[in-house]
Amino acid sequence: MQRHLTGGLKYDDSGNLYRDTSGEIRSYVGNSSEVHDAWNVFDAVQTVQMRPEDVNKAGLFVDNRPMVVTILDVFHQLHCLNQVRMALYDGSSFVELDAKRRMHVDHCIDYIRQMIECRSDMTPLKLYYSEPAGRMMVDFEGDRTCKDFDAVRDWARQHRATKIAI
Repeated sequence: MQRHLTGGLKYDDSGNLYRDTSGEIRSYVGNSSEVHDAWNVFDAVQTVQMRPEDVNKAGLFVDNRPMVVTILDVFHQLHCLNQVRMALYDGSSFVELDAKRRMHVDHCIDYIRQMIECRSDMTPLKLYYSEPAGRMMVDFEGDRTCKDFDAVRDWARQHRATKIAI
């Protein structure tokens, strides 16, 4: 699926840096109730039920139960990114976070780093000269071939685990 990335950094005619949000449908940046609601949608589908043979295809060998409860990694990654966002916007400095919260955020930062390294997107980014900035800039916007996240989220919703047996 082709997707156009948005939110690139640009300079206006006066040389002021801004984030271009013109193509965004919903904002995932900031500390408003609308932003929190947008992120909460991801947490609503954390656990899913899958058949053991499908889980085994991913290399996670399980016994012969009729269904297995698991978490799709994409939702864990989004959860981690949200934890970092909330740590940045909660009004306290990182040093002031309690030890458990700091450990959670540290885990998330390192996990996101590892996932970025794991996927190592090799897409070349376009460079252009910006007159207002007086230097070369990177165009972070552009088209990418992506997985259809809406389809993944819909599948997860249809297979959501309502009870977790331990």
